[in-house]
Amino acid sequence: MLQIILGINQQHRAWGHVRIAGNRLAQGIVATIGFAIAGVPAALLLGVATALLSLIPIGPPLIWGGAAAWLFYQGTVGWGIFMLLWGFFLDQQRGQCGETHADQPRQQLAVYPGFVRC
Repeated sequence: MLQIILGINQQHRAWGHVRIAGNRLAQGIVATIGFAIAGVPAALLLGVATALLSLIPIGPPLIWGGAAAWLFYQGTVGWGIFMLLWGFFLDQQRGQCGETHADQPRQQLAVYPGFVRC
């Protein structure tokens, strides 16, 4: 009986790691799409860096914040604002969704008027 319980616990932890890795990959893909739309050079490289640095909370904002600063410096203020909004609302929130509930597989998802809780 104990072996069954330990096996289930290990399987649960393994799926938790898969979900976290999948979430990091998705965060990198979303960031890459944003970089490409904004015309940032080396969008794929920056997307990979975003996925790798998403293991630490401040990692992705350093990448897309730096890209936004570069866009502002280049004089493309509209694309800089786009990059900040894309990074905050899509990329960063994507990371928060996976982080918060990765170890709670059967948690009910609450829907509030105008907001969706990940």
